[in-house]
Amino acid sequence: MVHIRRMTAAVLCICLLCASFTGVYALPERADRVLAQGIDVSRWQGDVDFDKIAAAGIDFVILRVGYSGAEDLSFDTYYDGAKAAGLKVGAYLYSYAKNEADAKEDAHNAALWLSGKKLEYPVYFDIEDKVQESLSIAQRTDLCLTFAAEIGRYGWLAGVYANRNWFDNYLDRSRLTGMPLWLAQWTDDARPSGIPPAEYGMWQYTSDGSVDGVPGRVDRDVCYADYPAYIVANGLCGYGNAMYDPELPFTDVPRTKWYYESVKYTYDHALVNGMSASLFAPDTPVTRGMFVTLLGRMSEVDQEEYAQSVFLDVDINRYYGAYTAWAYQNGIADGVGHDLFAPDEQITREQMCKMIAGYLKYLDVGAEGQPKTFADDAEIAGWA
Repeated sequence: MVHIRRMTAAVLCICLLCASFTGVYALPERADRVLAQGIDVSRWQGDVDFDKIAAAGIDFVILRVGYSGAEDLSFDTYYDGAKAAGLKVGAYLYSYAKNEADAKEDAHNAALWLSGKKLEYPVYFDIEDKVQESLSIAQRTDLCLTFAAEIGRYGWLAGVYANRNWFDNYLDRSRLTGMPLWLAQWTDDARPSGIPPAEYGMWQYTSDGSVDGVPGRVDRDVCYADYPAYIVANGLCGYGNAMYDPELPFTDVPRTKWYYESVKYTYDHALVNGMSASLFAPDTPVTRGMFVTLLGRMSEVDQEEYAQSVFLDVDINRYYGAYTAWAYQNGIADGVGHDLFAPDEQITREQMCKMIAGYLKYLDVGAEGQPKTFADDAEIAGWA
């Protein structure tokens, strides 16, 4: 009975299915004084005691979420420890991206690794590797903007981390307006004197700092922008509903659409595929072949048991071939006449209802309640 209920729910989802965002936000206002003291760490810091770090007067930590292709092995542990100690948290990804496809992959991976977490500081794109030196200024800047747009689709505020030389000579800083910029410019002072130029919201002023709770050297940072208040107020970085689900590969199925939950359910249960690896094409009409395939997948039909086509226009080797034979032999779907099924024709609402009725009968699920009448009852075909 539970199995039938699940399959019936899937039928309802399928019925629902058949029936310019950039990721760059306006910057919060920057203060002319230090608002928060921080550090940034990765797994190379080893056994970190975040309670001691908080007690030492540190307000925030920027954690390496990973680098191109791999999550930082300490990220989850560090995140839990920092949160438990009451520290505010941000993240950075060290990138080896050389083209926009690489930058999109970086953003998607970061969104996956951050899923379910809340950050009070941005997710920074760390661009400084030698593999990017051969690119043009425009290309390197495009990487930053591509990362920001892609991870912004999932609700994360993106920033850029680089040293002063890179910001001045390797990137077009004018195109990064509206993004949080994190400047690395080291000094010999134990505490920074002065403030960086107005476009930078955060400053990493030394790589040779020390803080109780961190063994060895640690990067020290100061922040001049109230990112936590800005992020929470705008529902970013886990504090609101992300536009897109990083666990769903389709770039055309935002959470705000009425069909999102149905697409996710049917995809998670391996009932539907996209029109490509990244596109679902939600406005594309459903064909008769698509629909019997959905029903067949719900029933986990063994396609090898239906190796012979029963219709002249159905190639048994097509994705819908065996499912069409299964649906016909079990009284779920009929042809359109003359031994034809018309698998590539758009399915009509009455054809869909006829197949659903046959499918529920196949499941031995009876109808309940009184039949509903419609103003256009006279237009419904007799066979439906």
